[in-house]
Order: sequence, then C-alpha cells, then structure tokens
Amino acid sequence: MPRIDKQMYLSDYYNKYAGVLEGKDINELIEIFNYEQGLSVASNARFKFLNELDKAFTDSKFDCTAIMSPVQGLSFRYPIILDGQRIVQLIED
Repeated sequence: MPRIDKQMYLSDYYNKYAGVLEGKDINELIEIFNYEQGLSVASNARFKFLNELDKAFTDSKFDCTAIMSPVQGLSFRYPIILDGQRIVQLIED
C-alpha cells in the first residue's frame, strides 16, 4: 500500500483554498471558522489559510475583539456566532 505524505496532502488541500476568502460575507467567514475550529491539524499551508481568515475577519468591519488575541490572532477555542455587529464565542461549560 502506498504511503501518503500527510504534509503534502494538507498543503494541497489548503493551497487550493488560497484566495477563496475574498468576497466572502461575514456569515460565510463564520461558517469557515466554525469548520476549522474543531481541527487540530498542523501544516504551513493551513497556517497560511488561517492567517488569511484572520485578516478577513479584521477587514470585515465587525467587532471581532471577543475572538481575537492581540498576540496570536484568532482564537479557535470555541465556535462563534454573529450577534448584531459583534462576533462572539459560544462558550459551553
């Protein structure tokens, strides 16, 4: 059975999404965020994609302070929703 290079696969997977965040509305960005929120996958391509997602939220003109860390960018600890003009985390205990 051939061995699959996980890094190469992940790079291909996330690289095909380069530029796809342009023109997405806030609800689409939230949907993408919530999909990525539960994943713990490390690859350079994914980090690049998540940086683009971070920038898309920053550029959205919505209040993202509840999901942003000034040092680390987006916090993927909890899923998020739109509450008026604010993006908030759904913290479940």
